[in-house]
Amino acid sequence: MQVLQRYFLWIFLMIMGCKSFNEKELATKYYPEGKYIKIQNFEIFVLEKNLEAVKSKKTPIILIHGFSSNVHTWEFFLKELDKDYPVIAMDLPGFGFSSKPDTSYSREGYVNFIEDIRNYYKFEKIILIGNSMGGEIALRYTLLYPDNVQQLVLIDSAGLLEFQDLPWFLEVARNVVVDMFSFLFTNKISINYMLKSAFYNPNLVDEKKKDLYYYPLKTKGGIYAHKSLLRSKYKKIEISELQKLSTSTLILWGEYDKWIPLKYAFIFKTYIPNSILVIIPECGHVPQEEKPEESIFYIRNFLKTNT
Repeated sequence: MQVLQRYFLWIFLMIMGCKSFNEKELATKYYPEGKYIKIQNFEIFVLEKNLEAVKSKKTPIILIHGFSSNVHTWEFFLKELDKDYPVIAMDLPGFGFSSKPDTSYSREGYVNFIEDIRNYYKFEKIILIGNSMGGEIALRYTLLYPDNVQQLVLIDSAGLLEFQDLPWFLEVARNVVVDMFSFLFTNKISINYMLKSAFYNPNLVDEKKKDLYYYPLKTKGGIYAHKSLLRSKYKKIEISELQKLSTSTLILWGEYDKWIPLKYAFIFKTYIPNSILVIIPECGHVPQEEKPEESIFYIRNFLKTNT
């Protein structure tokens, strides 16, 4: 009986995973104020706020989302930070509403992409704020281009994560067998489960959040880009590299992060010399979504007092 139930569940999920969507139509629907820019061979979806402040010598902020996320995760930050700073949020190549061509995706490629973004906008110094994989990209960029980064904010950042600490579904996704089960990661049942596991309070996961994580996965190349990145070569950041970091750094962490455990926040704090650690209580992996007011309070204070 259990085998039969699993078979019907398999068929149900596979059917749910069939339809695909157009990323530009989705972008227009959810963020009509956004635009596309050409970077490398990608069409990159960006949200720009208060860019005219660059002329007033205000350091621009670049927001970098995490794995499988997109500009949606920064909605509150965009509305608040643009009061004082030029701000850009973009969907990384292969994610969100950006294009997802059949190419290789890697962390090193994303570090180079951030430099391309900086050059595209002709920014000199930048402030980087990244969550999860976005934090890792921001950190790797800062290690490679320390003179370009004025301040760094790591929110529940990857970079030190051991594979045994990955959520089980991401560990499964790294396995080649996932080619046979891509539909498991492109249906709303799975998205709902994974999203709720990222929150301390799962009741905050509403339909809009689910849609904005689900639909980009269902665009052309969406699941391929995810699998390509998961299978790319991974080398965690060495402690010796952290010890050389001179950039003023805020480490912001959800107390009950199930995706990247709190112990990594303390490792970052121990080895990044000029760093501050703030732990957000009753919060999971995405403080910018779950506790946005509290998160922005600490970030604002950090940016003002550590220039």
